Formats: sequence, structure tokens, C-alpha cells
Amino acid sequence: MEKPKFDKHKAVFWIVLSIMLFVRIPLESWAIYLFPSTPKVIDPLYQICTYLLLVFLIWWEREQLSQYHMDSLAIIFIIFFKPISIVLLPLLGGANNPLAFPKPLGLVFIIAALALLVLLVVRQRNSLVKFGSNTIIWLILGGILGIFLAAVYTIIMIGWLHYPVPPYPGLMALIAPFYQLGFASVAEEPIFRGFLWGGLRRSGLKEIWILLIQAILFTLAHVWVLSSPQPLLFLGETFIFSIMLGLLVWRSRLLSSSMAMHAFYNGSPMVLYWISSLLFR
Repeated sequence: MEKPKFDKHKAVFWIVLSIMLFVRIPLESWAIYLFPSTPKVIDPLYQICTYLLLVFLIWWEREQLSQYHMDSLAIIFIIFFKPISIVLLPLLGGANNPLAFPKPLGLVFIIAALALLVLLVVRQRNSLVKFGSNTIIWLILGGILGIFLAAVYTIIMIGWLHYPVPPYPGLMALIAPFYQLGFASVAEEPIFRGFLWGGLRRSGLKEIWILLIQAILFTLAHVWVLSSPQPLLFLGETFIFSIMLGLLVWRSRLLSSSMAMHAFYNGSPMVLYWISSLLFR
């Protein structure tokens, strides 16, 4: 019986993805929750490590990015909005963050993004998945779904659980979705709804199981919500949110759609203020 050949390319893919999941779940999420005295440097290191490994995986899998729902718009978000997020960070009250522009640590994102841009434009521009009107439609739908889910969740928290109406966040909150696109969406969507989903699918797993696996792992990556006043509610909301993100990607096959949904879900304080003021004041 012929011995199966060792697939070096696939092995490197799974090693790098496993490191990204390890850094995101037990190191960045569980450690901070279980040990509140964990050094604050862990979060910046997680973000830098995740982005550098993401850049590597995009280049490593450059010939088959569509297998991981990586459309051109998603690549544009990854390249441009991570650096943009560190520029916006001081405007949103994060001037003391070690990653905030122009602090040296944050420059890593700009250098890595420029390197990926040059490599893709010079070497791979013809193989990238093009985007058109269909991509834009899914992008807009993702953003609307993000705002809708955030609004429903806010109404539940205020109307049923009697949380206080959120204060006026200031006009700077209007840029929050664009910050979140580079902060949360770039850090999480390519991992859970991109490379993990595509890797498991290529391994022969049915997508209904992939939907559940990514949702479970995404929820495990947010165990810090257990320190909130309503831990089970917050954890359940995270699981439902990840299912919705997964369904959107499954239907659209475009990572940019879930990136938009994630960004507007996390970054809609102004909209939530307007809605809650209208309903509860």
C-alpha cells in the first residue's frame, strides 16, 4: 500500500492557523479573564502577531484565496483598514494605547500592510477575486444586519433588563465602524469565517458542522464576557452573533460581508444612542 505523501503546504497552513487560534483564545482571551493581573502588553502583542500571521497566510494561500471567502474587497479592508484603525485610535480616546499612531509599535501594521500590497499587486493581481455590484450589495446588507442586531440587543438590554440608556457618544463615534473594521473585523473574520472555514471545508467537513465549530471557537474567544453582570446572556449573544456572521459568509461566499456586519455591530454607538433615545427617553 502506497504511503500518502506529506503535504508541506497544507501542514504550514494548519500550523500557522493553529498558532493564530492559540494566541486569540487561550492566550489573549482566557489568560486575561482568569488572571486579571496579566500584563497589558499581551493585547498589543496579540494584535501584532495576528496581523503578521494573517499577512503571511494571505500570501501563502494566494493562489486559492476564494476557497477562504477572501474577495478583493476583504483584502482591501485587511491591507488598508488595519493601519487606518491605529490612526483613528487617538481620536476615539485611545491616545495612550501603545499601538496608537505615531507610536513605533503601531508602525508594524503599516509596514506589513505595505509589504502585502506590493506583493499582491506585483505578483498576484490577476489571480485576485474581482468584486462588482454583487459584492457591494452584500457589503451593504452586512452593515445593515450589524446595525439591526446591535439595535435589537440594545433594546433587550434597556427595555427588559433595565440597563441605563447610553449617553451621547459624541460625533467622533461616527467613525467607530471604520475603526472597528480594522480592529475587530480584520483580527477575527479572516480567522473564523475565512481560513478556519475554508480549511475545514477543504478537509471534507460539512458546512453545517463548520458553522457550529467556528461559532463555538468564536464564543470561547470571548470568555471575558463572563465577568459581566449578565454572563450567560452575553455569552449566548456572542454565540448567536457568530452564527449570524457564519450564515452570512456561507450564503455570500464573501468575507467582506461579514467584516462589514462585524464592524457596524461593534461600531454603532451613535445609532444605538439615537434608537434608545427615541424609544426610552
